Amino acid sequence: MKSFFIFLGGAIIGIILTIFILFMMYFSNQQGRNGLTLFEEKGECITKENLHIFQVLEPGVALANEVKFGGGIVVLLMNNNNKYYYDDEIITMPQKKCAKQLGTYRYETKDHHWKTVPVVIIEYEYKMKKTLLSALFLLAGCVSTIEILSPSKTIRNPECTDIDVIDVVQVLDDFILGEVCEEYSYRYRGDKYCEYENQHLVYYTKEKGEVYYDNQKIKVPDGKCITYIGSYTYTTRAGFGKTVPKAKMSNTEIPNPEYRKWEKEQKSKK
Repeated sequence: MKSFFIFLGGAIIGIILTIFILFMMYFSNQQGRNGLTLFEEKGECITKENLHIFQVLEPGVALANEVKFGGGIVVLLMNNNNKYYYDDEIITMPQKKCAKQLGTYRYETKDHHWKTVPVVIIEYEYKMKKTLLSALFLLAGCVSTIEILSPSKTIRNPECTDIDVIDVVQVLDDFILGEVCEEYSYRYRGDKYCEYENQHLVYYTKEKGEVYYDNQKIKVPDGKCITYIGSYTYTTRAGFGKTVPKAKMSNTEIPNPEYRKWEKEQKSKK
């Protein structure tokens, strides 16, 4: 009988230790690294407001606040579309999308205060229900004849911005720093101007054979557009770190992948 109680006591202690170890492992995983805690499932929408990037932590990860009076809430914005953020960038919230919470992020501010903010990702506010998708497939199956049309060979480059000119601010050895306007506003007489929040600097690689000088206006030619291919961080004369997007000239029209797919299907039928 005594040995039974010793066995039972040992088993209970073992269970308690196992639960304790699992709890500590769970707690450690929830805390994550560097103050980042991610949920098992995505949460609700935190905001539908536009966001202003005020500090880039690493490519695709930045601290931002709502574009509204008083600054609004601060969030850690993450993305899964290989986008590079830059300082003072304005993220326009697309229609039917919002900033959904993925978790929380705890960090120390420059004033040595600890702050906890929501981690968010921009996604559609609502997902299409399976029943609706099923209905669409059934409806498509009821169509007896479908007219097959050839898709266009090219499509507009989805990476193109609306930037039409780069104002050269500083010419360096291999690149220039230029100021651009993402979106123009218009006065009642039709004169266009650029709001301060839509202006920012870009890193632009020099093209061979071209001459660059301060205050030069580099106009984007027809058939070309400005795209972003990454980001560049440098130290200002005042000793502050600043991150700006890398810009380059790209074609406004690119090959349509749907056309290639269609062309391949047509050849296979012959």
